[in-house]
Amino acid sequence: MASTPVRRSNRRFPLILAVLVVSAQAVLAGDVLIFEDFEKLSLTQLPPGWGLREESELAVVEQPERGKCLRIKARGGSWPHLYVELDPAKVAGKRVRLSALVLLPGEFAAVPGKRWAQPKVQLQLKDKNGADSDAEQTPTQKTPTWQLLQAALNIPEQAQKVTALLRVDLAAAEVWFDNLCVETDPNGPPPQMGAGIAVAPAKVDAPTAAAGAVPPAIAPEKIATADVSHVPSRTLAGSGVLFDGNIAARMQKELAASKALRNSLLIVGPGQPVSEFGKPPRDWALLAEQKPLCGPTTNPRTLLTLLPEALETMRPEIVVLVADTKPGRRAASSEADDWQDVIQLCLRLGAVPLLAISLESTEDGWEELRGPVLEAARNTVCPQLELKMPQTHARRLNEAVRLIEEHVLGRALSGPAGEAELQDE
Repeated sequence: MASTPVRRSNRRFPLILAVLVVSAQAVLAGDVLIFEDFEKLSLTQLPPGWGLREESELAVVEQPERGKCLRIKARGGSWPHLYVELDPAKVAGKRVRLSALVLLPGEFAAVPGKRWAQPKVQLQLKDKNGADSDAEQTPTQKTPTWQLLQAALNIPEQAQKVTALLRVDLAAAEVWFDNLCVETDPNGPPPQMGAGIAVAPAKVDAPTAAAGAVPPAIAPEKIATADVSHVPSRTLAGSGVLFDGNIAARMQKELAASKALRNSLLIVGPGQPVSEFGKPPRDWALLAEQKPLCGPTTNPRTLLTLLPEALETMRPEIVVLVADTKPGRRAASSEADDWQDVIQLCLRLGAVPLLAISLESTEDGWEELRGPVLEAARNTVCPQLELKMPQTHARRLNEAVRLIEEHVLGRALSGPAGEAELQDE
């Protein structure tokens, strides 16, 4: 592998360094007002300020992976939801964040013509003049793993009403919610716990709300440097995954210490969504898709602008950078440098970059997009997987994540792993 050359420009690194300074100065999560895991919550005896709409469509049920969760089995045509009215005096002049884990393994059928008709987590605000505003995030359909959703609002000094909601608007869907959390002035990642997203235990103070206990904060994790002399080699030609001791050593050297959510995965890039990725590796959670960071309107320069905030907020351990899977846009003259900066940005903000590339195409204009990505990959020496046959995508993602987990993050695998290179069928 080629070593990283001296860059011909540092045009974006002032921005990156500014983000890093902010990150270094940030403290962990702010005050937790509510943390509800639904293990003991009764929908017929809710705490003060809590309420339901369309009660027959909501239930607390046992879910095999997580224990008791809130299930909304919406029939469509109404707005079933669980809401919590926050005390305006406690949140005045603060930033409030709502987060929850959401499972949506199937599809939802929305009322035609209603773009906002879908499942969501939502914060609502009514200011002193009666004007309404909100912030929300929606889950990705047909995702068999739990997704971490969050929404945040700056609350003015005088507000009439602030409400947190888990809801399904005008859509027929079966959705599960867990770990409802409301915080003020958050600077760290949402404190989500349980299967799928594991958090190191820490001593915490007494609960600040009757709805649930304060979860532990997340401490920066020191990367355990692994012996790279015995790292198995993987090749794109052999297994569709590129990884070896040189890559592992480079990632260990350049990966910054972070407060990443353990076992969390974020997928972004112009080639996303890749529905064939399917279920992430066991014990890993897929963070909710960020639409401005995905799809054909996205490019590496867009990622450079928007990805720092997403990484600071969502704190993934691994970022899958899905390059273009088909021609359709013109590559910028700085395309290779832009991709290289995106890869370095992930490392500087504590996330391992995994580059997903489509190598084969006979369509016009393809080499214009593929060449710069390959150049950036060579210069940065990062893990790669090839998007080739859809039926192999999930296996290749699984293999790449397991190699990173063991040989970059320095953790023993939670499941069996063989040393032989896997071959595509």
